[in-house]
Amino acid sequence: MFNYNFWLMDAFTSCLIFVSALAGDRRQKSKKIESKLDENSDYEDTDEIRTYARKEIRMHLSHYVLLNFTYFALMAMLVVALRHYPTYIVYIQHMAVVGFIMIAFDGWFRPAVAYPLGIMLSILWFFSGRTAYRWILNNIIIVVFTLMVGDIQFKNFAVLQIFMWSAFIYDVCVLAGSTNLSPSLFSVGVEKCDTLICHLFRMHDKWELPSVFTMKFGNATQVFLGTGDILLGALVVNFSKSFFKSTKYVVAVVLSFSFALGLLSQIDSMPFPALATIVPVCSSAIILCAFISGKTRQLFSIKKDAASGEQIGLLMA
Repeated sequence: MFNYNFWLMDAFTSCLIFVSALAGDRRQKSKKIESKLDENSDYEDTDEIRTYARKEIRMHLSHYVLLNFTYFALMAMLVVALRHYPTYIVYIQHMAVVGFIMIAFDGWFRPAVAYPLGIMLSILWFFSGRTAYRWILNNIIIVVFTLMVGDIQFKNFAVLQIFMWSAFIYDVCVLAGSTNLSPSLFSVGVEKCDTLICHLFRMHDKWELPSVFTMKFGNATQVFLGTGDILLGALVVNFSKSFFKSTKYVVAVVLSFSFALGLLSQIDSMPFPALATIVPVCSSAIILCAFISGKTRQLFSIKKDAASGEQIGLLMA
């Protein structure tokens, strides 16, 4: 049966990550212009000036791998430890959402506007738990998060891939796996599943959770997509925007994200790890775009700094 909610979610989230990349690029250009004006010097739209106002996060590659592994290992331990206590995860999510709202608004508006507006939205959202419009507020907040991620770009493909495949393993083996954490690439019924994500989905039926993007218009079956899945897609598109510097390749990567979500339309029950399709499809799309554009060697190149054990640039924020 055709589920228009699913395809609305697919189209909306794909457009969202595309807009996030464009908006992030535009904000950075505006900051560079302001910075150059503050110095009373002429502004030229060159690649060197494009990174003028951005902060570069540098780290040894081995340290990054260790940090990446430690982060996902701790998250996995938390998921396993709280498997039968989903309420605590809901509390953590609520605190995190309020914090991110304030951070996002503080970066976009002046303090006199940012904090009152952030507090108003947080209060409205916090007390809307069992209302009919809660899912709409959740979606608005996820849109805010995704636009905020538009300011973050991975500097090279290797660093992005380490993060993506770590998230893939975490998503598949922990969130959608069985109780012994064995991988489960096939859909598992919510009623028979004993993982934390299944318990959270049961709670979601009564109380809209802040960790999923929801579409439930009309009488069609409601569909969900994890916030982390959307944010990962945004990071992939951000990298494509900075690496290819061509809209057509960015659009191609966005379409690959949309295609990856489309593959999930064949899943009848839930939950299913969305990154099981998003990570391999989007990674393949970037490699294919690099081959077509003649940038394959540049995509896979490891800078001399990494080879010599020096710190390398990981992120631009």
